[in-house]
Amino acid sequence: MEILSALSEPSKASLPPIDQIAAAAACAGAVKLGDALDPEQAAELLDMLFATSDPFHCPHGRPTLIEISDAELARRFGR
Repeated sequence: MEILSALSEPSKASLPPIDQIAAAAACAGAVKLGDALDPEQAAELLDMLFATSDPFHCPHGRPTLIEISDAELARRFGR
């Protein structure tokens, strides 16, 4: 549905149609919150991520990584 919606309104698209299809397919097959990964799978995913041309954003432009400072971690854990 996401692909059809995006392709039906090309004036709103930020990516060419083929890239929209690739982005939708990537999201559909992505690891989701709560999915279990063993350490080897996690390491392989990180290796694949950092082998891309832009490892810091998903195909839709959302961040794949965030930085949390030591101070923020300490604040959140009440230390």
